[in-house]
Amino acid sequence: MENAGQGRSQEIDIPTITERVLTVVATAAKVPASLARQDGPLLIMNGSGSKAPLIWCFNTWTEALLLGRSMDPDQPLIAMISLNFLNMPEPRKPQRQRPTSPATS
Repeated sequence: MENAGQGRSQEIDIPTITERVLTVVATAAKVPASLARQDGPLLIMNGSGSKAPLIWCFNTWTEALLLGRSMDPDQPLIAMISLNFLNMPEPRKPQRQRPTSPATS
């Protein structure tokens, strides 16, 4: 596993990310604006609902938007984008074969 992190600029600390998300959800009525912006890692829909929030990890923004729009307006949705794509190995680049030069005599 020594080579597992090579080629990536940084490692993902899943326990820390999870702890931060749970802390925000448990201790704040609203997620900070810096996290909740539409192009950020979290999307909040129906944020003023009175029910316990549904927390959803999604692959594309379309999933979260369709789910949020179809839910009861009283049901908050906190959606976060999956970072699984960061764990995928980098695609191998095809190697070009060097042209062989004719033998000289």
